[in-house]
Amino acid sequence: MPMTAPLVAIVSSNSAMRQALQQCISRVGYSVLALPPQQIAEHNCAQCTLSIVDLNPYPGVGAAEIPEVLAQLPALYLDSPLPKQNEQQRIWARQIAAKVACMQAQNDYGNAVPSPVWLLLASAGGPEAVSAFIDNLPEHCPVGFLYGQHINPGFETNLVAMLHGRRGFTASLGKTGQRLAAGEIIVAPSGQRLSLLAGDTLMVEDQAWPGRFQPSLDALAVEFSHRPKNLGGVVIFSGMGEDGAKASRLYAANGGTVWAQEPSSCVVSAMPDAALATHSVSYCGQPSALAHRLAALYCG
Repeated sequence: MPMTAPLVAIVSSNSAMRQALQQCISRVGYSVLALPPQQIAEHNCAQCTLSIVDLNPYPGVGAAEIPEVLAQLPALYLDSPLPKQNEQQRIWARQIAAKVACMQAQNDYGNAVPSPVWLLLASAGGPEAVSAFIDNLPEHCPVGFLYGQHINPGFETNLVAMLHGRRGFTASLGKTGQRLAAGEIIVAPSGQRLSLLAGDTLMVEDQAWPGRFQPSLDALAVEFSHRPKNLGGVVIFSGMGEDGAKASRLYAANGGTVWAQEPSSCVVSAMPDAALATHSVSYCGQPSALAHRLAALYCG
């Protein structure tokens, strides 16, 4: 997984199109080189990882050759004009960003087979419970995790540092173009909205989560529910409030597996209590018992 933000080349003779594309690509965390075709050859494009090429002619501007270094990159070709209405342009921009994220994931990971991945949801007392859960898994357990924790923006890096290297897992803050995978613990950003695209590809937008809490565990669980239900499940740990309970109930109703931390072992039991009240939880236990149950599924 690249440590630096991918650089996307945007080639269009229309300045409005370049600006709109630059905004939508920058919004998901990518760096951008946006220029008209006549100028793109003047710049060093060797660091670009993919390109977006606008095929629409612009009055008074002739065609120009695309540099060979860009022609060899994965490219998204646009043959429709920029939408004029704001709402249509917003939808168009998000679709473009999602396509770019999937292209980047394909470029970085290829055609990887989806892995077993579980969603971990927590609030107050969550970091301690999740740490205990991970510590009780076998070394290199063949499963991955997406971790949603109520936390102030900017402090997610503390969770990454806390979990990285435990039991052989690699922990990181979720980024656009990243994929869910076994051996990975991906922490959902608190101040940015995370979506799950095709192929377990993540898209992280510079946009607040809906609702009171950041991140919204219900919204995160809804995104997670797009995955096949036989490739993971949801575990609700210690926390205040009822965030995550509604989406988990729907997840279970559609054939998904939902577990919860034993309320007596929680710092604050409101979140597991709310999940248990929905009658969607199929197993309840202390963090160590949850880990042993998961290990029995994947490690024999």
